[in-house]
Amino acid sequence: MAKKVTTGLLKGKEEIAAYLGCSAPTVVKYIQIGMPVSVIFGAYHAHIENIEAFFRALTGKSVRKIEDDVE
Repeated sequence: MAKKVTTGLLKGKEEIAAYLGCSAPTVVKYIQIGMPVSVIFGAYHAHIENIEAFFRALTGKSVRKIEDDVE
């Protein structure tokens, strides 16, 4: 079970994944496309405000090509 977030800082892929409601491998995919995350002492760290801004910018773009497997 994920820890309850009491600050804006998320520590580790699992905590980031729990916040986003996705799996740890999906977190890695988001990082690969630019989600702002830092590695500090060998662990991923992200701030909720930065993640929210990333998804606002990402979802604010127009989709040019729709993939066949998109829900």
